[in-house]
Amino acid sequence: RDELAFVFLNRELASFVGGGSGASGDEVSYDARGIPHRALDIRLTCRVELYRLRARALVTNRSRERVSLDASWVFAADYADLLEAQDGKRQQQAAVEREVEADGVRLRYQHERLRFETVLRASGPGQLDVAEDRCTWRLDLAPGEGASLELIVDAHDPDLPLDDAARAERLRAQEA
Repeated sequence: RDELAFVFLNRELASFVGGGSGASGDEVSYDARGIPHRALDIRLTCRVELYRLRARALVTNRSRERVSLDASWVFAADYADLLEAQDGKRQQQAAVEREVEADGVRLRYQHERLRFETVLRASGPGQLDVAEDRCTWRLDLAPGEGASLELIVDAHDPDLPLDDAARAERLRAQEA
């Protein structure tokens, strides 16, 4: 599978007690937002498919108390090609139109000859708030509870259209 996996422990300790000659305490410390240090375990997987990126974050509360937080996918698009990105010099440039929808955002490159579009779709539990540059959930997690947040990013090239049926067929042929 074309997948990357990462594990993050959110809100590392800012100060330490005990060690050496002192006894370590059981006190819980908190960050500036009131989230206990080391409370959140975030398991991120990114899977690359044909003209698609599937990202999933499993956010789990590992603390002994309920944790409330905002979790967001934040994104942008510049439509630079690989050579432009490597050279650091743009060959072409145009505005990017953003259309906010209920479950995601459409980004459209406004170049007269390169009419690319990127469609971002978010899913997960609870209320989703969508803005031009992010999809955010307000999570309220009980101890041990997790929430799976998914972002699917589809690239559309008008010169190479690909619907879900054609994508599935090409993936079956690739796996055969």
